Amino acid sequence: MMHLLEARRKIQVREIRRALRELVLDEEKLNPILQEIENSEVRPHSNLIILIRNIEPLKTKMVLLLEKALDEIDCNKHIPSDSAYRYQLIICNFILYLDDTQESIRARKGKLMAAYLNSEFEQAEEYSLKYFVNEVRLTYDVDYLSDRLEKKIDRGEWNEACYCLIIVKLVEPDNENVDRWEEKIRSNLPSNALYFRPMASIPTGKTLVLDTNIVLSLILAKNDAVDSDLDNELGKVMAGNSIIITDSVYEEVKNHIDYEVSRAKDHPRRMADYGVDSPAHLKRKLDGRLERFLLQVPCKITIRKEADMQKIIAMYSRYPRKLVDILNMKLEHIDKYENALRQKLRKIAQRTCLLPEEGDLRLLADLMALNTSNQNDSYALLTDDTDFKHFSTAIRDELGVQVYSLKQ
Repeated sequence: MMHLLEARRKIQVREIRRALRELVLDEEKLNPILQEIENSEVRPHSNLIILIRNIEPLKTKMVLLLEKALDEIDCNKHIPSDSAYRYQLIICNFILYLDDTQESIRARKGKLMAAYLNSEFEQAEEYSLKYFVNEVRLTYDVDYLSDRLEKKIDRGEWNEACYCLIIVKLVEPDNENVDRWEEKIRSNLPSNALYFRPMASIPTGKTLVLDTNIVLSLILAKNDAVDSDLDNELGKVMAGNSIIITDSVYEEVKNHIDYEVSRAKDHPRRMADYGVDSPAHLKRKLDGRLERFLLQVPCKITIRKEADMQKIIAMYSRYPRKLVDILNMKLEHIDKYENALRQKLRKIAQRTCLLPEEGDLRLLADLMALNTSNQNDSYALLTDDTDFKHFSTAIRDELGVQVYSLKQ
C-alpha cells in the first residue's frame, strides 16, 4: 500500500508542478506552493489543493491535465489492469474534488468499477456507500470518501457518517480529522437501548431454518468426513427437529463457493487443504457436497415482501451503536488472517451501511414470509451469527421470528 501512496503522490506532484509552470502566478504565491509540494504529501484537504480549487484558471488547467492523464493511462497496455483501475480512480476522485460538476467523470468511475467488479454498475443520482467501499478496496484511497463523510455530517446522516468513519479509520488511522469526526458522530448517533432476554434452548419438534454460516461450515469443511458421513454432521444440528434452508441461503452458499474457488487460484495451499489439485477439482468437490446436502435438507422457495424488508431495516436502524459494536467485533476477528485490511474492507462492503449483510436481511424476510403463509407450522432461525443473536429479542418481538443459537 505504501508503494501505491507514493506513486499517487508522485503523479499528483508532477502534474501540479507542470500546471504551475504553465500558469502565470505571482512569485510570492508560487514559492510557498512549490515548497509545500517538495516537503509534504499532496492531499485534497491540504492548503495547496484548496488554493488550486479556489483559483479558477489554475483549477481548469489542472482538470485538463488530469483528464489527459486518464486517457494516457487508459491507452497504455503495459500497465497491469488493477493498477490502471487504481490510478484512474484516484485521478477521477481528484478531479471531482476540484470540480464536482463533472458528470462525465462520475460516469467514468461507474464504468471503471463495473469492470473491476465484473458486474453491471447500477447508475444512480448519488452513488451508494457500498460503491465507495468497493472503490477504497481497490485504491486504498479514502480522500474522496472523507469528502463524502463531511457531507454526511453536514446533513445529519449519522449512521452513514459512522459507516464512512469506520472505513477511514481502518485505512488511515492517523488521519488528522478522525478525532473531530468521531466526537461529532458520537455526540449525535442515536443511542436507543436494545433490550435482550436470554435465548431459549433449542426445543424439539420445530422446523429450523439454517443460516448461511451453518451451511458453509459443513460445505467448506476441509475434513473429508463431511463427504462420507454428512448424516452425522447434520445430526448434531437437527436434535429431533426438521431442518430446511431457503433459496436466499442457497444462493449465498453458491456465491461463496465461487469465491472460495477464486481465492484458491491464487493460493495453492488452500487447494492442498481440500485435497484437490486444481480450482476446477475444488469446484466439483464443493458443488458435490452442496448437492448431497440438499438431498437431506430441503430448500424452500419463498416470496419475500418489500414491506417486510423495510420493517427489518427499520428495526436494525434504530440501534446503530449496537451495530457498530457487532461490526467492530467481526473486524477484530479478522486480525488473525493474512491480508487483514483487504479482508476487513470486503467484510464491510458486504454490509449496507451499518446494517447486517444483505443476505441476513433477506433470510429474515424469508422467515417472515414462511410464518405468514404457513399458519399450521412455525419456522424458527438456527444461527451462530451475532447479527441475529444480539437482536434475538427484537427479532422475536417485532418480526415474529424465534431465534435459536447453535452454541448455547
